[in-house]
Amino acid sequence: MILMSSKMMNKSVLMMVFIATAMFSCQSEKQKIESRVWKYSAGFYIGDFVNFNSDEVKLDDHLNIYRKGKKCAKVLKVSSTRLKIQSNKGEKGSYYILEYLED
Repeated sequence: MILMSSKMMNKSVLMMVFIATAMFSCQSEKQKIESRVWKYSAGFYIGDFVNFNSDEVKLDDHLNIYRKGKKCAKVLKVSSTRLKIQSNKGEKGSYYILEYLED
């Protein structure tokens, strides 16, 4: 009986860690994206170089991309070197890291 309670408590703790990680993952992804300058690679085009801290291109908390104040795409995936995006019309594109911005 005590062993079963311990297993249930472990599952509860793991579930709470998973939920907390999921809640904060968008913010950390946003920070990763905004701390880099991205160079166009292929597909949907926003610009040759994209800096999400500029006045022209912005990123919201849901990883939607805005160009000149209009939503144009969303981030599908960010890795250590690549940014995968998808336009509002479904066209996919990719960018790679050109440089890291200082904090």
